[in-house]
Amino acid sequence: MQIEQIRIRRGEILRVLYRNLPDRVGDNLLQQILTDDSIATIKGHLRYLKDKSYIELCKVEKEYSTATMMAKIKPLGVDLLEGSIDSDPGITLPEL
Repeated sequence: MQIEQIRIRRGEILRVLYRNLPDRVGDNLLQQILTDDSIATIKGHLRYLKDKSYIELCKVEKEYSTATMMAKIKPLGVDLLEGSIDSDPGITLPEL
């Protein structure tokens, strides 16, 4: 995967999380939506976005979900998507 494709994918993940507010989204659902990526790749993107403080990783309720990782967008991620803060060179933002 080329670097620009990685940046685009990070933006797409943020958009999915934004559209699902206030709910959390599992890595398995993200993989179903972003069919070109493996679960391992999705998890890598989630860790990157967490490290940048755009998302939080949440506890997985095993009795309700088959996900191994759950994520929810944080206010900083919302601000990034809505253009309230400066853009991030590691993320290509999609249209909302």
